[in-house]
Amino acid sequence: MDDSCAVCAEVLEWVAYGACGHREVCSTCVARLRFICDDRRCCICKTESSVVFVTKALGDYTRMINDFSVFAI
Repeated sequence: MDDSCAVCAEVLEWVAYGACGHREVCSTCVARLRFICDDRRCCICKTESSVVFVTKALGDYTRMINDFSVFAI
């Protein structure tokens, strides 16, 4: 994960992500795609998500959480 949005290249402050977990796109771009373009797919992998979560981008800490599997059995 870079510290800039994969769509608009602005610094990531807030990210929105779906079931696939990609956090490389800012919440503004995700909102524009979902509400203006009616596109509910991930910009990275094209997985469709009916729901997205918005969270503060935390740089390396966010990356560490993504790599840590809490629910691994």
